[in-house]
Amino acid sequence: VTARNIFRYKLRMLMTIFGVAGTVALLFGGLGIRSSISGVVDRQFGDLINYDMLVVENSKASEEELDGLSNFLQSDQVRQSIPMAFEQITEKITSNDQEKTASISLYITDRPDMGHLIELETSKGRELTLTGRGVILTEKLAQLYDVALGDKLKLTLNDKEVEVRVDGIADMYAGHFIFMTDEYYQEVTGSRKLANAYLVQLKKDGAHHVQEVSSQLLDMTAVKSLVQNTSLMAMLTTMAASLQSVMTILVVLSILLGLVILYNLTIINMSERIRELSTIRVLGFHNKEVTLYIYRETIALSTIGIVAGLIGGFYLHRLLLYMIGSDSIRFNPEVGAEVYLIPILAIVGILAFLGWYVNHQLRKVDMLEALKSID
Repeated sequence: VTARNIFRYKLRMLMTIFGVAGTVALLFGGLGIRSSISGVVDRQFGDLINYDMLVVENSKASEEELDGLSNFLQSDQVRQSIPMAFEQITEKITSNDQEKTASISLYITDRPDMGHLIELETSKGRELTLTGRGVILTEKLAQLYDVALGDKLKLTLNDKEVEVRVDGIADMYAGHFIFMTDEYYQEVTGSRKLANAYLVQLKKDGAHHVQEVSSQLLDMTAVKSLVQNTSLMAMLTTMAASLQSVMTILVVLSILLGLVILYNLTIINMSERIRELSTIRVLGFHNKEVTLYIYRETIALSTIGIVAGLIGGFYLHRLLLYMIGSDSIRFNPEVGAEVYLIPILAIVGILAFLGWYVNHQLRKVDMLEALKSID
């Protein structure tokens, strides 16, 4: 009987499926964006980047002034420091027929890794190591260059254009980074880049303490410049907070949309078929049986809509990430289990409430009067 009624009212069937699917897709998209945004800061500055500041040496400083910096790096304030060559380069990249300017942080080291101050790993968690066969660049930069493993790309190093091979693509969400060994740098440029910077991890990593230490270092003549992660973290946090409020509104409106659609379709279904319901009630059907006589259709169609909505929401989430992302920021496409569960529970909750409401309304209907009415 349920199958017959579903295909008997085809327009209502399509409206229910598409209405529920749209609600679930919007919920998935909104919750997915919230999950992706909130995970960026924790992922980049909790899992991938563990240093507190990058200190760039002043090449014109005297030996005595450089000794002062060395004394700080060996003091009890510093947990770990790694020397390396650092350079900030600017490249013009043609992406989607548009020329874009990208500021890239270039790290050159004699180590196969970054001493766990920077975790080099793929988005799937596989560890990467630096070799003399190419460079490791971050995922957003690889997207802008439109390159994959083994491809070549052009960079301006040591005031000349060189071609480097992509040996790995690392997971990173804010900023552009390229990592290479000093051996490979010497191979492609013909000259060696001396260490001029230090990755520094402090024992106390509170934002206020990092700010104090940064001010002290900038007062040293031996320090040319300093980059601290707290400013980038603050920018990402502010951006995440602004987007979070928009996504909260989207989530609330999505739930209201589902409630309005299911309520209207259920009430229309009940009012149009009141004589049919009265007939089976007079024949001896109990209250719950009368309710389920029409409500099984809504449950079945909503289940189909939930499945379709989760599939549509998955692709809507990816589309939204692409639209709100910038040239230097990539959001985490992975979402938690709650992004799948909350839309399902929301629809189940709406169905449970409407089921109780329909059952309550049908109990109050005068079945004999309904049978006397004219269609």
